[in-house]
Amino acid sequence: MTSQTTLQDIVKKIRALRARAADSASSENEAAMAAKVADELLERHNINLSEVDVRADGVVKQRWDSGRKTCPVESWALEGIDKGCNVESWYQRGVIAVVGSPADVETALYYIDLTRVAVAACWDSFQKTDEFWRQRERGQAARKIGFSFRKGVAMRIGERIGKFADSAERVSSSSNALVPVKNALVAAYLDDNNIKISSASSSPVDTSALYAGMKAGEKVALGRGIEASRPVAAIAAQ
Repeated sequence: MTSQTTLQDIVKKIRALRARAADSASSENEAAMAAKVADELLERHNINLSEVDVRADGVVKQRWDSGRKTCPVESWALEGIDKGCNVESWYQRGVIAVVGSPADVETALYYIDLTRVAVAACWDSFQKTDEFWRQRERGQAARKIGFSFRKGVAMRIGERIGKFADSAERVSSSSNALVPVKNALVAAYLDDNNIKISSASSSPVDTSALYAGMKAGEKVALGRGIEASRPVAAIAAQ
């Protein structure tokens, strides 16, 4: 079985050969020979061109700082973000680390940012509702209501993002075929750097506030581009 390191070297060689084949400075014979060797390597190692690009891009690690020392509420969305974006993430002392292909990490960081803004906007709106004040009248501390509600928003956003992976399987078999490749690259990175990811611990929550948060998280728009440019506060209030 070809190791990840050896496969990366093969991918680099294929890319170099394809670049030579496309180089206008190469003679016709040189270009044809380079293309032929590249195709032979693709066939011999059972690699497609999309996989070549994914492997050549490799894996990166980026950090997202919540600005707090405690567990960031965004961490409750990470399980779904990891699944939906083909990344692995973890947090320590308020900092979330994300590992994956450059494009996937960028998307994951976008959703972490969206979760932060959406949670704050939803919580601000919820505090103005009768439901919030009914919970306060029942003797629930505002701090516990806030923690539970924000956790619910983040969890539901994460669940919805995680479902993107299932949709991708149904819509595009070619992109789905690259998921094991991406997962293998990320797993190799974690193993090489001796990174062990553990599950987050949980604190007691107020069930009513948690479910209210999940209901609010269902209404948050997750799309990028035009949809993402809309104020999240307005989206959450719909």
